[in-house]
Amino acid sequence: MDGLLDRAVRLLSAFDDDGAPLTPTELAGRAGLATSTAHRIATDLERLGLLARTTSGGYVPGTTLWALGERAPVATRLREAALPHLRRLHELTGAQAHVTVLDPAAEGAARLRCVVRVRGPEALEGGGAAREPGADSDAALSAVAVALGLTGPVGARSTELALVRADDGTLGLAAPLPEVEGLPASAVGLVVGPGADADAAARRAGPLVVAASVAVARDANADDDGAGGARLVVSAGGPTG
Repeated sequence: MDGLLDRAVRLLSAFDDDGAPLTPTELAGRAGLATSTAHRIATDLERLGLLARTTSGGYVPGTTLWALGERAPVATRLREAALPHLRRLHELTGAQAHVTVLDPAAEGAARLRCVVRVRGPEALEGGGAAREPGADSDAALSAVAVALGLTGPVGARSTELALVRADDGTLGLAAPLPEVEGLPASAVGLVVGPGADADAAARRAGPLVVAASVAVARDANADDDGAGGARLVVSAGGPTG
């Protein structure tokens, strides 16, 4: 039987990556808890600032939760190292770029967590029918799972690039980061929307994704060492110093 802390974590983990509000019923359902139990725990979490209520009565992650998460190495060192390269990758390809990490303490799909992404304005605004495929799409998650050796032959972790096509035609590309001390296994990914030129776009983007994974790991390791010096930035021809 789950303890109180287990159930609280299930509530906090129920939100999508964008932190969109959940009604009390939705929150309870996603956490697999009775509505009364979820309400009781959520009330305490709200008091502690780990959850907050919107004007319409929905729940969203609270500012205390955000502040605690900001202190985690995966949310600081890795994000800061990745952002310049993800921005450049998005500029060069027009596709959503992301870094997703493996959470060894989680189970199922929750093992893969996107910690930073760069996407087009239409996706940032949300709510549009033309919203681009994202880091939480089947294609993106499947590609990361292959790149990190979670699917496919045992021990078959990719050393370069994994490419997966989802049923809707979306292509997910992912390249594992070389080992970064103190951080979980991670991958740089790119999501190419379905279309007549999707395969060609993926072929062009593949080397850039691999180059970005190397550059992010190198910068993250440099940050850990406290070293200065030049940073790699992904260009159309690969990493440059």
